[in-house]
Amino acid sequence: MPEKTGSNEPVFSCYPNPSRDYVNVSLENSYQGPVELMVTDMNGRAIIRTDRFKSDPVWQTVLDIQNLKAANYMITIKYGSRLATDKITVY
Repeated sequence: MPEKTGSNEPVFSCYPNPSRDYVNVSLENSYQGPVELMVTDMNGRAIIRTDRFKSDPVWQTVLDIQNLKAANYMITIKYGSRLATDKITVY
């Protein structure tokens, strides 16, 4: 579900959710530069960590989650000095 708190705020979404094969991760804002993508379990342990680059206002990547056990996870994107977080369910 997209998060948006104001007209100038970023829109961050992860879909489909729940999923078992892949998740599309999308960030829409004016930021351009390095992006760190992390998936953590509910105990805060990093399961997946990858660095990407955002060069367009709408950035999207596909995250392979086939090897994750059925559970809830947090997806966090760090861009510049900001963070965006969403919860996903793997079944």
